[in-house]
Amino acid sequence: MDTNFAKVLDLAKKYEPEMSRFLRDLIAIPGESCDEKGTVLRIKEEMEKVGFDKVEIDPQGNILGYVGHGKHIIAMDAHIDTVGVGSLENWDYDPYKGFEDDEIIIGRGASDQIGGMASMVYAGKIIKDLGLEGDYTLVVVGSVQEEDCDGLCWQYIIKEDKLVPEFVVITEPTDGKIYRGHRGRMEIKVLTKGVSCHGSAPERGDNAIYKMAPILQELRGLHENLLDHPFLGKGSLTVSEIFHTSPSRCAVADTYKGLFGKDPVVDKWTFSTNGVSIMGRYGIPCIGFGPGHEDQAHAPNERTWKKELVDCAAMYAMIPSIYVQDYADKMPKDTENLVKIK
Repeated sequence: MDTNFAKVLDLAKKYEPEMSRFLRDLIAIPGESCDEKGTVLRIKEEMEKVGFDKVEIDPQGNILGYVGHGKHIIAMDAHIDTVGVGSLENWDYDPYKGFEDDEIIIGRGASDQIGGMASMVYAGKIIKDLGLEGDYTLVVVGSVQEEDCDGLCWQYIIKEDKLVPEFVVITEPTDGKIYRGHRGRMEIKVLTKGVSCHGSAPERGDNAIYKMAPILQELRGLHENLLDHPFLGKGSLTVSEIFHTSPSRCAVADTYKGLFGKDPVVDKWTFSTNGVSIMGRYGIPCIGFGPGHEDQAHAPNERTWKKELVDCAAMYAMIPSIYVQDYADKMPKDTENLVKIK
């Protein structure tokens, strides 16, 4: 194994207790979409503690930590908002106090996806400790509001913060695999209209909610008939929310092999990520590698694995220098898209 690989892995293992403690701190701070302030401030504290060169919070609330001052801009992204905890009856542990043993950490956000943030921050420390800076600037991004609208934060980062990286590592959970895609999404709003009346005499009006019933049945049938894709899998469709208004309620890669000594498994996320904007809208290449497992996302007793925190921190620490050394000048540039962004 290359000397640098061995040193990075050893240091990542050494920092496992600090990473675990930091992740437990983040889990303990409720941080649903639009309520991430406490999480952001705790991340800022840790970035400054481990020696990031610069830490900024942009007007949208995203936190950006900088390591290095080189010309090649590389970003790593973790969304730091979480979903709610749902019914506490489904949890064996308090979702914010969580649980920890020698192998796992349990709590809301452990996999989806503040575990990725814990590994990224300590990757920055590893880079600093081992002097792995090069002709790159690594920007560790904690993005907000992903659970409500994935990709919106990165539209702001690119257009308003003027941060246009050459490529991005998305640290959503990948179960030790390298992900090269996701299934994306569309949001479609269907509107039906009616005529309001008093709930005691519905025949006097035209109930718009009833009009939605056959549409819902058609959508359910459409889900069964969506096409399959050899890599991305079968398309899916679901109704996620129904609203009504009325006058009143009564009216109705290579780094991996060098570090771990084996070939990676390449796969994709079954859900959508911030890549809908980073790659889908702006053409900036993305790869995915993050601690935790997809099946833990939004689940009761959500957990991540300490070994994966360590492996990801090591991987994140090596990616920038390997990229600059072997790939930076060979990456295809979507110049038309970059001109539009700037």
